[in-house]
Amino acid sequence: MNDFKLSVIIPCYQETENLRILLPLLISKNNEPFLEIIIVDASEDYSTLRYLQKDFKFCRSCTGKSFIETKEDVHACRNATEKNEIIVKYKKEERKERGFLMNKGASYAEGNIYFFLFADAIPPDFYSTMISYEFLDGSTFLSFEHTYNTDIPALNMIADAANYRLKNFDFFYGDHGIVVSRELFETINGFPDIPIFEDAAFTKQANSLAKLKVIDKKIIISDRKYEEFGVYKVTSVNLLVTLLWKLHFNPTFIKKTYSKFLRKTPKDSFKEENSSRELSPQS
Repeated sequence: MNDFKLSVIIPCYQETENLRILLPLLISKNNEPFLEIIIVDASEDYSTLRYLQKDFKFCRSCTGKSFIETKEDVHACRNATEKNEIIVKYKKEERKERGFLMNKGASYAEGNIYFFLFADAIPPDFYSTMISYEFLDGSTFLSFEHTYNTDIPALNMIADAANYRLKNFDFFYGDHGIVVSRELFETINGFPDIPIFEDAAFTKQANSLAKLKVIDKKIIISDRKYEEFGVYKVTSVNLLVTLLWKLHFNPTFIKKTYSKFLRKTPKDSFKEENSSRELSPQS
């Protein structure tokens, strides 16, 4: 593969505050000549689009309109300089299933490499250069190790276990970041249209077709679910639904079971809705 164009695809549900942190970092940490960021938003309001139109410095600094609308109701902003070309796209969707949102994002991508990233995750410095190096070296399926944004010992242990699983099992979850070539993504026919474990099912199939390359740098992920429900409860529920998935229970039943035990409370509206990752266990 002698041409490298990276599309970062971010599925969202009420993630405006996290995007305020993530989007500038995606741009500042990029060293490649082409970068495309695609936000597929299932939020119940337009706060993310308003942020992009009014407050996101990158889009406001572009020539002409700060954020223009293109085909298929995709809002897009393109900024090309002598150094690089950066594109930011936004698409509003009604369905909230994360697999559906990620497939939609891929359908709007101009790149030949897809990086599926959650809105509450922070990639390492020079992430795009590391991805480029591995793909130009022949890899078609990549991921990162991860760590939590906290020094709580129990979460450090959970992260270590997740990183071990990443390297030694045939599946992993999307909070590691899923990087895949367009060709491999299309061969798999994208993420399955199921309400939970779409990331595990996708990575399991990708692992059967391509050798996973784990980049030895860490994505920083949020501990918000553990903070809200407690380490013991979240870990127990994650283990339970993973067992149900391994035993081939119906995904709809697994999702209902997961939601029953980790039902969000209305006392904190940000935590209640700010969860694009609620559809699968974090570890």
